Amino acid sequence: ETGVTYSSLVSKLESNSNGNILHQKQNLKYIGIPLKLGRSIVKFKNIELYGAAGAEVEKCISGKLNTYSVINGEERLELKQDIDISKLQFSLNATLGAEYKLAKRLGIYAEPGVVYYFDDKSGVESIRSEHPLNINIKLGVRFTFLK
Repeated sequence: ETGVTYSSLVSKLESNSNGNILHQKQNLKYIGIPLKLGRSIVKFKNIELYGAAGAEVEKCISGKLNTYSVINGEERLELKQDIDISKLQFSLNATLGAEYKLAKRLGIYAEPGVVYYFDDKSGVESIRSEHPLNINIKLGVRFTFLK
């Protein structure tokens, strides 16, 4: 199983020093290519339970860091910075899933999983660098080309 993924990681930070408030908003956007191998565990009529494991490589296509000051309750943009991450982001993942077939090649699925993001050595902090092990659930529609 493969495809193309898009991820947007948004972080917000606030600091307050002597009544001066600063807000920072970081937005990192990634495009990725996952590769997963799956194995059917149980099939019963239109329901299939399966497991899968794989890896993904992602490239940061956009990074922005905006700094705002807050004076008398009014927010003002102070600094706009571009963030350039040239390093690739690698991850490993594993899932267990269930699919209900609506038709021969069309199904709906629920897929809880776990993913581990390796340190990309970019020095830019995000949820992936602070908490590299993440649990997720994917819900969706699946179209199968070959069967």
